[in-house]
Amino acid sequence: MTGSRKILLALLGLYVVYGAVVPHVTSSADDVRAADFLLSFPTGIALFTWCKLNAAERRIAAPAAAPLLVGALAPMGVPFYFLRTLPLRSALLAIAKAVLFFLVLGFASAASRYVSTGLAV
Repeated sequence: MTGSRKILLALLGLYVVYGAVVPHVTSSADDVRAADFLLSFPTGIALFTWCKLNAAERRIAAPAAAPLLVGALAPMGVPFYFLRTLPLRSALLAIAKAVLFFLVLGFASAASRYVSTGLAV
């Protein structure tokens, strides 16, 4: 398994743990928003690292500011990175896979939250 895939797997694990823990440590909607905000930091770091590793594994130079854009504004940064480093057809496929991955992150977090709260009742 490549380093960039390990980063994505770690990110998935982070979201599963987050979903399982948050219902037990938050008591209001403000607490949940604060926890969501805190989750954005490791997510941004992981995405920045993924971009750098992916470019290194593909033996390309990442476009200027692409890792920062991917880490800070993933919905814009990931498509930008793929469109600048891949042929159009491959870039569109990679963007579709990225959208699917982000949906999986949300589903994994929600599923682990559901299981965690169901076990606590």
